[in-house]
Amino acid sequence: MANEPFDNRKFETKVQYIKYMVLREVARRKWAGALEAEWTDIPRVIIPGNKPTMRCCVYKERAILFERVKIAMGEGRAVKESEPENPHVIEVIDIACEECPFGGYEVVASSCRGCLAHRCADVCPRDAIIFNERYEAHIDKEKCIECGACAKVCPFSAIA
Repeated sequence: MANEPFDNRKFETKVQYIKYMVLREVARRKWAGALEAEWTDIPRVIIPGNKPTMRCCVYKERAILFERVKIAMGEGRAVKESEPENPHVIEVIDIACEECPFGGYEVVASSCRGCLAHRCADVCPRDAIIFNERYEAHIDKEKCIECGACAKVCPFSAIA
C-alpha cells in the first residue's frame, strides 16, 4: 500500500492503517485545495499496481477505499441519515462486509461436561444458554447474538 509498509508499532491492525492512509490523503488534498478534483484518485494512490493485498482482487480493494474516502469526506450513508445529536455512528461498507457466519456457535455435546460453574450462562448477555436434565449446555439460536463470550469462557472448549 502506498509507498510505506504497514508499521505495527503505530497501528494494531491493517484496518487502522488503511483508515489512517485514507484520512491522510483526504486531508492532504483538502489542504492543497484539490480534494474536489482529485478525491476519486485516492484509492489508486493508496493501492498502486494490480496486486491485491487483502481481498480477492485489487478492484474490490479500491471500491472499499472509494467508500472510505466518501465517509472521510462526510458523504457516507450513515453520516447523512444519522441524528445530529448522536455522535456514535458506525458505517458499514456493504461491499466490504463478508457477512456474519450462518452457522453460529454450537455446543459440542461430547465435550460439554455439565460443569457446576456454568460460566457460559453467566457471561451470555441474552440468556441464550439453556441446560438439559444432565446439565449439558445448549444454545437457543433465537436468543443468541453470536458475541462469542460463551466460547471464550468455557473451560472445556465445548463451544465452537
